[in-house]
Amino acid sequence: MKHCGVDLGKKGGIVILEDGNVIVCMPMPVIKSSKKSDEYDIDRIVDIFLRHLPDYTYIEKSLLLPVSGKKSYQQSGFVEGGFQFMLATLKLRYDVITPKRWQKNIFEGMNKKDTKQASIMFAKRTHPEVSWIAEKSTKYHDGLTDALCIAEYCKRQNQ
Repeated sequence: MKHCGVDLGKKGGIVILEDGNVIVCMPMPVIKSSKKSDEYDIDRIVDIFLRHLPDYTYIEKSLLLPVSGKKSYQQSGFVEGGFQFMLATLKLRYDVITPKRWQKNIFEGMNKKDTKQASIMFAKRTHPEVSWIAEKSTKYHDGLTDALCIAEYCKRQNQ
């Protein structure tokens, strides 16, 4: 079975596990824009899902603080809804989950104060064969490690 985890942010990621092995591990596809911020590469995102057709996908619910602003709320809702629409159109099963829901399960027995660090530690421990370091960087890509944790949680819930 194929299980997919999606961290929706522009610095997020998409990870697909097949029988527990990482078969897709990519930062969220974006197109460099001349505007203020990058845009999601919708064609690439759809292509990933069409090529791999995960059996189940979990999308992390965007939780914004009130100080994030009206534009952030609108963008977050648009992206989350866009992913749901795409998956529904492709007739792929999915669920939208809160970070607390998957973190409680995945980080059991771990120090949960720094959830980004916990997801990096989980990724390094469970899939040491994968480089979790961002391209052209020396830092770990917590969007990818969060996406892995979400995919692992999806696997645990849908086996």
